[in-house]
Amino acid sequence: MRAKGVRIGIALLAAAFLVVSLGASARAQRGPIRVVVALNGEPATLDGHDMLAHEREFFPQVYDKLVEFNERAQVVPQLATSWTFTPDGKVYTFKLRQGVKFHDGTPVTSDGVKRAFDRLMNPENRLPRRAVFSMLERVEVVDLYTVRFILKEPFGAFLATLANPSASIVNPYVAERLGRDRFKATPSGSGPFRFAEWTSGNRIVLRKVPDHWESATNNIDEIVFRFVPEENARAVGLETGELDVVLVLPPAEAVRLRGNPKIQVINAPLARIQGLYVNMRKKPFSELKVRHAMAHAIDKKAIVDNFLRGFGRVADSPLPQGVWPYKAQKVYDFDLERAKKLMAEAGYAGGFRATMWVPVGTYTASQQISEALAGMLKKINIDLKLDIRESAQWLSELRTRGVDEMSYYGWGNQSGDADYSLRTNFLSTLFAPQCCNRQFYRNPEVDALLMKGASAVDPRERRQAYEKVQELLWQEQPWVYISTINRVSANTRRVKNVVYLPTEWIHLRNARVE
Repeated sequence: MRAKGVRIGIALLAAAFLVVSLGASARAQRGPIRVVVALNGEPATLDGHDMLAHEREFFPQVYDKLVEFNERAQVVPQLATSWTFTPDGKVYTFKLRQGVKFHDGTPVTSDGVKRAFDRLMNPENRLPRRAVFSMLERVEVVDLYTVRFILKEPFGAFLATLANPSASIVNPYVAERLGRDRFKATPSGSGPFRFAEWTSGNRIVLRKVPDHWESATNNIDEIVFRFVPEENARAVGLETGELDVVLVLPPAEAVRLRGNPKIQVINAPLARIQGLYVNMRKKPFSELKVRHAMAHAIDKKAIVDNFLRGFGRVADSPLPQGVWPYKAQKVYDFDLERAKKLMAEAGYAGGFRATMWVPVGTYTASQQISEALAGMLKKINIDLKLDIRESAQWLSELRTRGVDEMSYYGWGNQSGDADYSLRTNFLSTLFAPQCCNRQFYRNPEVDALLMKGASAVDPRERRQAYEKVQELLWQEQPWVYISTINRVSANTRRVKNVVYLPTEWIHLRNARVE
């Protein structure tokens, strides 16, 4: 079966891939043509196999992948020019683009691709994104520009998974020479921009690769990622012209900036769901009635209306709307009396105290929403202490040992397929630090369905499995689901052709400044 562009049957990607062609507001350029992008915080690593919180916008500029999503919701070539796969869905063979070089001048060949994936999959490297490719048995070199992937079992979302940042082709030769700790601070890939400098607490600078095959499509000499954790400062930076692209704005500021003719505000769907993350191994959170009580005590519509301001909606499934195969569930109504009754039935009529982690800089209005949630849960005698944390440190700790009691938390889908959201978060063999089941949820029926959904070749079988998983998770509420959110971003109009993806990262590979 030949495939040069494989359509992904998901509404989200079709609707939410947004190519923003901003107005041509000419501005005289002196020296290098530079685009300044505000990051919510400082990355902990720039290693393409070790993504944490603030790296997603960096990766597509520095690293190529075998395949990529385009604005028409297709998997299309990037480093691979074409591919074939066997009828049983277990063997994929890719032809590579010739003449490509890593940033140190080493040619990109099938050996480099194999070594990159070998590095990712080597358990001794302790790279957390390894779990995303647990279906991969091995990678083989066929010839200089042909590479073959052999899967342990069929995996219906394999091409879509290769299009997410976890499949970035890092320069394995540099990574092997430097080691993990040094490579994460001095990365090397084969993308249209190369790493130039990282000034701690301030910025990361990328510079254009003149001979990259996409170099003619952009006129940007430098991309500067500035670390701007303060939300209002990002809005002011846009207004003063110090910033060109802001990826996360407070919704209230985004609404205000709509009136500025020099700025375009982006409101586009994201594959992200937000909620309260609870430790399923600890009482009282292990009690189903307590989790149901919390779900009924939270006025989710008020959260969406007051804090998201048209940039989100009430969650009605463990999957965001549009991620295949999303299936709506019945929302837990705001009902304080029912919540109090459930607390009493669980033996907690007098309530309890708990600490909730609140990451600042990752999620839209996270602190304000968390304060509102604490006020709502207080009405059923749950006394929350909010532990405000810087995002990178918070996520590093969460990833290492899992959630302690509670955390405000979200998950963005990076493949458009249920597998990425459900298997990684709820399979019981992927407890932290193995991967992303950081709330320690365990259900043998869910485990079996997740593995069936991952390995089935027939899309109808996969749909049935994932729809049942959604029903079970919604009933058990291992997260207390609150909302799905939209992208709340903005740009100065001097920049055009910025490609926004629902996976929360952007492409500046074809952007231009006018």
